[in-house]
Amino acid sequence: MEHKSQIVVRAVRIAAGCCLSIWIAQLLHLEYAVAAGSITFLSVITTRWESLRLMGARLVGFCLTASLAWVIFHFAQSRWLAFGLFVFLLALVTDLLGWRSTLAVNVVIGTHFLSEYDFGAEFIFNELLLVLVGTTVGFCANLFQTNALVQRQIRREIASADKKMQEILRQIADGLQKGRLSKQSAGKGSRAWEETAALEEHLQSCLAKAYEYRDNHFATHPEYYACYFEMRLGQCEILDSLQEEMGRLRRFPVQAEAVAEILAYVAEHVMERNEPAAQLERLERLLEDMKRSPLPVSREEFENRAVLYHILMELEEFLKLKKKFVELLTEEQVERYWGKPERQDEKSFRKKERTKWKKRSN
Repeated sequence: MEHKSQIVVRAVRIAAGCCLSIWIAQLLHLEYAVAAGSITFLSVITTRWESLRLMGARLVGFCLTASLAWVIFHFAQSRWLAFGLFVFLLALVTDLLGWRSTLAVNVVIGTHFLSEYDFGAEFIFNELLLVLVGTTVGFCANLFQTNALVQRQIRREIASADKKMQEILRQIADGLQKGRLSKQSAGKGSRAWEETAALEEHLQSCLAKAYEYRDNHFATHPEYYACYFEMRLGQCEILDSLQEEMGRLRRFPVQAEAVAEILAYVAEHVMERNEPAAQLERLERLLEDMKRSPLPVSREEFENRAVLYHILMELEEFLKLKKKFVELLTEEQVERYWGKPERQDEKSFRKKERTKWKKRSN
């Protein structure tokens, strides 16, 4: 939900931008100067990157508009039929080119041509200046954003999402630790399942806010937030699968307690500024221990142990998503968002891991 100050700032930007563009158009003695304010309004409500892209698209769209208007209005006998055909062709072409956002401005310019029936160089230049003034002022107005406030909101959302994911993992671990699965601990319809669905919905709204924050910057580092929420959404999908697996358990092998312990361990370290190397290593050790366990003596024990194995596979994917996220971070993002001047060299880490595995094998 937007903060009140964001709403006020946006309203001020829109109003000030529209007034400024009309004033500039009047200083330039342009006809239809008020149209510059409308063009600014349609530009200032977008993000910085979107308004920059619109500047180019609207200039090209202006050439298309002027050409269509000249061909249709110059030869058509009926004004209302001519305007209908003009709007139809303009909407069709802009849709095909992916420039739907330029349609409103182009139609406004088209009404000027329709009213004047003037296709001389001076009038065309007048209309071009209206587009230039409106889009330029709109772009400049978009430079004044409440990015610091939005970033603080995103930081709070990250902390909230991490805490919720931690609670869900603890609930699941608790169900296994106690050697029982109830409607409150795991499976479809459980509290953990419902909280996971609620978290996914929350993360979708956070992701939309992160995209907007990213598009209001010209630097690349704000991509961090969008990637983070995408990673968390992927982990929520894995939690869904993990809980489906848990719903298949009927009895609890002795290995269930070890699985519960690692789930609780992952829950403790699921927060944002954590590299999952240690959790993955502990998970690998547990998988090796399970392989060395005595074979199941009954079909039921075999099926339940297979479910536990699948749960660990889901948990591994859960951790690998975070590992991939960390690996793709740039040095600037690590320093800016994690407060670390350097990141552990991945090649060195993999070399250490191979050495550990060789020692275990021997």
